[in-house]
Amino acid sequence: ELQRKLLQERAEVKARIDAEQKNANSLQQHKRSLEDERDSKLASMKADIEGVEHKIEAEKAAIQEWASLAKEEEGEEQVLLKKIEANQEAHQEMEMTERRLRDILAEINAQVDAMTATVEDLEADKGRLEAEVQ
Repeated sequence: ELQRKLLQERAEVKARIDAEQKNANSLQQHKRSLEDERDSKLASMKADIEGVEHKIEAEKAAIQEWASLAKEEEGEEQVLLKKIEANQEAHQEMEMTERRLRDILAEINAQVDAMTATVEDLEADKGRLEAEVQ
């Protein structure tokens, strides 16, 4: 009887050991599965981070390029503003010259008118003198 109980107890212990071993194997397999999933997610996240870093670098390069273009445009704008200012100064000088030339022309016309009047007076005097002489 004792031997049968020992055999039965031994069979129960072996069954428990087998169940525990099976459970340990299952847990070990689950642990490996979780580790694989973790490693896969980490690799995916690292790839995503790398992709984002590339996008950031590309955006930084684009920002620098736009900043460079903006500086070039600002330089061209300054050149154009200086040209406009110079043209305005030249236009003002031309207007002053035009006014001065109009004044000179008015003086010349006045002198021509005065000389014409003098010629007419002299011709009238000549005509009177000739009439007196005859």
